[in-house]
Amino acid sequence: MNYYLDSQGVARATLPLELDLLRHFLEEDLQGATGLCEEIHRRLEDLQKRGDGEAEITGNAHHLTLTPEQVHIAPLFTDAAPLVLETSIFREVLESWQALLQQA
Repeated sequence: MNYYLDSQGVARATLPLELDLLRHFLEEDLQGATGLCEEIHRRLEDLQKRGDGEAEITGNAHHLTLTPEQVHIAPLFTDAAPLVLETSIFREVLESWQALLQQA
């Protein structure tokens, strides 16, 4: 996985094809918003402390459902199948994206 700023300073990601929906989420919903990254981190922390439940966040183009074990990413405007990731993997990606944004 590769996270970078393009020639116009826009955050981008190169991910395996099976994670293309995740790439779209990063680029279309998170964009350069470190505040949203922090909000998602906070909700994940709360869920993991409780050990159950779920939280939902709707962005520009995707809907997230967070649980202690999994993150579901569903597109709002296409018929593409939702992507389900282990929370630990999603958290690593989110931390890498946030680190990139903090460099900008």
